[in-house]
Amino acid sequence: MPYVVSRDAKIYYEVRGSGPPLTLVEGLGYAMWMWILQIEDLSRDHMVIAFDNRGVGKSDKPQYPYTMDLFAEDLKAVLDNLGVASAHILGVSMGGMIAQQFALKYPERVRSLILVATHHGGKDIERPPEETLKAMYGPPPPHVKDEKDLYRYKMSYALSKTWIESNKDLFEKLIDLRVREPQPYDAYMNQTMAILGFDASASVSRIECPVLIIHGEADRVVPLSNAFKLHSKIKNSTLIIFKGAGHVVNIERAREFNNIVRRFIAAVERGEYEPVKEPLMINGETLDLPFVRR
Repeated sequence: MPYVVSRDAKIYYEVRGSGPPLTLVEGLGYAMWMWILQIEDLSRDHMVIAFDNRGVGKSDKPQYPYTMDLFAEDLKAVLDNLGVASAHILGVSMGGMIAQQFALKYPERVRSLILVATHHGGKDIERPPEETLKAMYGPPPPHVKDEKDLYRYKMSYALSKTWIESNKDLFEKLIDLRVREPQPYDAYMNQTMAILGFDASASVSRIECPVLIIHGEADRVVPLSNAFKLHSKIKNSTLIIFKGAGHVVNIERAREFNNIVRRFIAAVERGEYEPVKEPLMINGETLDLPFVRR
């Protein structure tokens, strides 16, 4: 299995496909299983690079609080090991924070950013509702009897109720994948410390590469207002909102999500990307994406 050593940790990664490099960076507590609906599809057009952040999956889990800068260095180590000079970086939730940190530190390594269900940190972000925080960090409710019950409970806040009811088999598959590589609680908290210490609110406006911001309208982990804050601070950005979707919008709306990512990257590669000021709300397939310059 491919690993790269980044400082004091072995980082597990996989590569699929060929084409413009696209690196996938997952969120808090999530390993590569979160790309179950992305890797195969997007690798038809791209060299897809996916890896487990330190603290989760097959990567090492050092026993100290992590930082967003350390996560960015792990991302750099993966790209360096593959000889990839620059890539499109797609990050979801905490992964979006890692992507911002990486772009600010190594702008020459970033062809574009796709920031999904994330925020820029700092005092002016809207934090998760108390009910969500309780699910993430509090004791489990009485009905939770085993590990699968625990992850069903936690992930019910990351996905919309409508989607779960309509996709019960896929939801259970996600639970099974997560249970196969359970994350120790201390590693979860070490990752959390990176989020709590992250503040790019004053610097994110320095990002100049093309940026696509994607958010679910019904996100109960990172409220939608945070996407508007990012969009207002990054001049070269476009904001797309998926109507009714929850936090893990790449799973809930995978088909539309993948197609938008594909078309955004193609526009950037051709030099035809143009940022759009007004947010675009999507409810189903869209054929006319306004960020492609005519």
